[in-house]
Amino acid sequence: IIKDIKFEDRNKKFHYQENVKAITLADFKNYFSTANLNIESIFGDYSLTSFDIEKSDRLIIIARKN
Repeated sequence: IIKDIKFEDRNKKFHYQENVKAITLADFKNYFSTANLNIESIFGDYSLTSFDIEKSDRLIIIARKN
């Protein structure tokens, strides 16, 4: 996935490209389990609404070490 980031600050234009890999919730669950972390909550945005794989802008995971 290539993310194109453009913004302007103090009349100067900035443009960055970021190459990222999509990681699924299932991937994270596996990683966290391997790291001995227990997932306590999963949210879909910064307002902490429920995660919806089709609609959520973010994947926010709250975890605690076992």
